[in-house]
Amino acid sequence: MIDSADRHLDASTFERYVSMDVPLEFAVEGSPRVYVFIDPAVPAVGIRIPDDGTSPIGKLEHLVARKVFHEGSQWIEVFITERELFLDGYPLLCAIIDRLQLRHMRADAAVAETLRVLGRLLQRLESLGIEEEIGLFGELLVLRALIGPLGAAAAVDAWCGPDAEEHDFALDDLDLEVKTTHSERRAHWISSWTQLTERPERPLWLASLQLTRSGPTAGRTLSESIEDARNAVGPGAPLDTLEQKLGCAGWRSAMAPVMRTRWLLRTRPTIYRIDTGFPRLTRSAVDPGVADVRPITDLRYRIDLTDLPPAIDVPARLEPALELEI
Repeated sequence: MIDSADRHLDASTFERYVSMDVPLEFAVEGSPRVYVFIDPAVPAVGIRIPDDGTSPIGKLEHLVARKVFHEGSQWIEVFITERELFLDGYPLLCAIIDRLQLRHMRADAAVAETLRVLGRLLQRLESLGIEEEIGLFGELLVLRALIGPLGAAAAVDAWCGPDAEEHDFALDDLDLEVKTTHSERRAHWISSWTQLTERPERPLWLASLQLTRSGPTAGRTLSESIEDARNAVGPGAPLDTLEQKLGCAGWRSAMAPVMRTRWLLRTRPTIYRIDTGFPRLTRSAVDPGVADVRPITDLRYRIDLTDLPPAIDVPARLEPALELEI
């Protein structure tokens, strides 16, 4: 047995012991008594803990916890089984020991918390896909524009995009679909049969937004645009509703550090009336005598509105969307 004056070996000393390729065991000062062992034959590098009646994790791919009878006593062993992971895994074993001896945690809790914290450290930050990002960005711009004519509460209530409704905004007597692209052309993806289908007695309008990436001192990130929307809505129940809808749209505050793209409007927004002359695919537009489209449940196509004249009789409530600013 090797006695160590310090609680833990430094990395270079531990590496030297591993490279000796012989069985070793040494105690870590503290209570409870814990031993670190190296067994090249298994191979394994691990710790031996007095059995406290708990049951730590079973077997992971390269980490094993088991109960053993050793030198007349019952112990719990937690050890790494992949030789290439010995050096990198040793600090994890030391963290378990510290939780046992310094925080006096049970064996199962010490192992579980160490792995949980390590998992959080390695967890990838969430982010939205580029189409989801600019889609949410565009809807928030329109939401802010509608606060003027509708008021904060009505504008937030009208925002239906996060709720997976047919259209992004449902006003009192009309629906509005918002399409945002970062393409040089005004080209938008349509993702269902009903996205450009008006509901009975409710005119359907489409707002087309074009974004472009900006430099470090211009434009807004999605996180900043969300904060702009919060400030425009103001405190109270509408803000609570906005936060709920942002969550439904997929936004998480943890995304802010990784979504740093700054966006500017490439062109002035345009608004179109979705009527019989608008280019679209709907079930009713397909002649049943030519094709039976009922078995087609999902549909995705792209329309290019670059050369299509926008509407000239835009409802007054939608006119602020034509003057959007970032």
